[in-house]
Formats: sequence, C-alpha cells, structure tokens
Amino acid sequence: MQRSDSIIPRIDRMLWIAVMIAIIGIAFTSLLYVLNPARFFPSYLIAFLYWTDITLGCLGFLLLVQLVQGNWGIAIERIAAAGARTIPLIALFFLPLLFWMEELYLWTTSSEYQSIHAEQPLPYLTVSFWVVRAIVAFLIWIGLAYGVSQWSYGRDRTSAQQWGYGLARLAAFGMILFVITTSYTTFDWSMSLDPYWFSSVYGWLAIARQGMAAMALCIIVLALIGRTSILREILAQRVIDDLATILLATVMLWGYMSFFQFLIMWNGNLPYNVSWYILRQSGGWEAVTIFLVIFHLVLPFFLLIIPVAQRTLGWIAAIAGLLMVMHLVEVNWLVMPVFSPSPSISWLDIVLPVTLGAIWLLVFLWSLRSYRLVSPGRSQQSLAAQQTQEQKRLVA
Repeated sequence: MQRSDSIIPRIDRMLWIAVMIAIIGIAFTSLLYVLNPARFFPSYLIAFLYWTDITLGCLGFLLLVQLVQGNWGIAIERIAAAGARTIPLIALFFLPLLFWMEELYLWTTSSEYQSIHAEQPLPYLTVSFWVVRAIVAFLIWIGLAYGVSQWSYGRDRTSAQQWGYGLARLAAFGMILFVITTSYTTFDWSMSLDPYWFSSVYGWLAIARQGMAAMALCIIVLALIGRTSILREILAQRVIDDLATILLATVMLWGYMSFFQFLIMWNGNLPYNVSWYILRQSGGWEAVTIFLVIFHLVLPFFLLIIPVAQRTLGWIAAIAGLLMVMHLVEVNWLVMPVFSPSPSISWLDIVLPVTLGAIWLLVFLWSLRSYRLVSPGRSQQSLAAQQTQEQKRLVA
C-alpha cells in the first residue's frame, strides 16, 4: 500500500475538491433538467461518451504497457490502472441510457425504420440485443481491468519478473477482446444515432480517440503529482520525451483515421454515407469542423514536434489539456448534429461533463492513492535501464 507516500495529502485535497464539485454539479444538473429536459438527454450522452472514452483508453494503455518495454510504460501503468478500475462506475453511468433510449436512438421509435425492419429483418439493432452486447462488453472490461491491475499490483509483494510472463499473455488476449468490444460498443452508442449510416473505420477511429484522451490524462496527472512521488526517480528527460512522442503518435493516428474515413465516404459518393458529413458541414457545423481540424490536429501536431516542447513535462501537460478540451468538442460534434441542425451551447453541455467527471475523479483518485504509483521491482528495473542507456550514450 502507498500509505506512507508523500503524495497522499495532495491526492486527498483533490478528492475533497472533486466531492464539492460533484455536489454542486448534481444540484445544477437537477435544476437544468427541469428547465430544459429535451436538451438533457443528448448532453448526458455526450458526457457519458467523453468519460467512457477516457476510461477505455486507460484500459487500452494498461494492456499495452504489459506487452512493450519502456520506462514510459512504468510511469503511466498505475495511472492507467486507476482509470481502468473506474469501469464499474461507467456501467452505472450507462444505466440512464437504458431508460432514455427512445429519446436518443431513432431506430427504437422510427416507423420508417421499423417498417424496413419488418420487411427485411435486421436483428443487430434491436433493443434486447443492444442491451446484451453492452452487458457482455462491461463484463469483459471489468474482468480485464481488475484482473490485469490486480496482477500488476502483485508486483508490489514479489519480483516483477515472476509476474511478467503470465501478465503479458493475459494482456495479449485481453487486447483482442478490448478491440472487438470497444469497436462494437462505439457502433451501438454513437454510430447508431444514425441507423442508416455505417463506417468500418469508425471503431478504429474511436480507439485512436480513446488512446489520445487517456494519454493526455496520464500526462496531466504526472505533471500534477509525478515530481512529488516515487515517480520522480523515473521521470527522466528520456521518459518525458517518450510520453510526448506517444501523445504525438495518437494525434497523428486520430488525424489519419479521420481523414481516411472522410476520403472513403466522399469518394464513394453514396447518399447514405455522404449525408453524415453533409450534416456536419452545414448549418454552422462547418465552423466546428474547421475548429477541430486546427485545434485538435494541426496546432497540437506542430507544438509537439517542436523540440523545445518536449523538454518540460508542464508544457506537454498544457498541450494534453488542450486535447482533452478538444476531445469534448469532438464528442459534441459527433452527437449533437443529430439533434440540432446548427451549433448551440447549453449549460448542460458544460455542467454534465464536469459533474460526471467529478464523480469519476473520486473513484480514480481513491484507486490511485490505494496502491504504489510504481512497484519497487519495476522502479529498480527502470533505474537500471536508465543507467545502461546513459552508459551507452557516454561510450558513443
């Protein structure tokens, strides 16, 4: 356990701040629901998808760091584990969607879609199967998150090597399940808002988006607590540079997937495919599209490739903060055009993500304070690797 770590008081202060924000947010959310119930449902979906993306991205990185070698993985492993262990909370956040399906998903109430379904059975988009798929996904995610993280925490009591081999095999199998479940839940919860539109790239794009959001969160947490914890021994300049490079890679992957999907759809020139983009390039949404391209791709890309940007953890954390804000804008861009022909900002679009985020942070921070930020064996392994690299550099 990490009870004696100097980071505990700082995390406790963050917990109290999260509690106050959650209480105030719940009060404001209740008031805004009464004032504007129609806007509440899509805004809640946006908040849910935003924090689900971050949580699943943490699970993806928790699995990934068991398969690759690198001190950057040691630095973020326990942060990713704490984020992944919030999946039961995400399951609770999901429950309201079961009661509000008719408010959000056209295929549950559309007479046109139901008539097509009657003439040409399409068993995939049915309420019962939709619910079953969600239950299966949550069971797999919870099993992976707690199985891998508990196995990882076992390193605190014994040698890292003893746990490493079995953990790597579990992570490799878990990564396959992760990609499958993440892809189809993205289809179900986001893409099915328009039941006539389909993109085979959509699942991979969601995984790229989740990875970018999760890495941004890990970097921000490291900037806040890394220098005052055991992690300060690991956060050498090489590790900071690696984290910046991985964040850049996720930005580039997201940009590539987004452009690839757009190019395929536009070149295909099929009405039911192109209509999804036409909806987001008219009525004022085209300005949001341009805003996303500039501040979610172009600006972060150039800031991260500048050498000076990779020299301080604080500078990288500022870029990560920008990406997390733009991630919320992107989720809004994905969801809201289905419900509003032109962009509009409601207090619910801000209060709901903040409220759910404060509750999410309570679980995240509690999990983070309950275990060491890095196991002793992994810390020694990291320091030994850094010394070896430094010796090679001096010899060269």
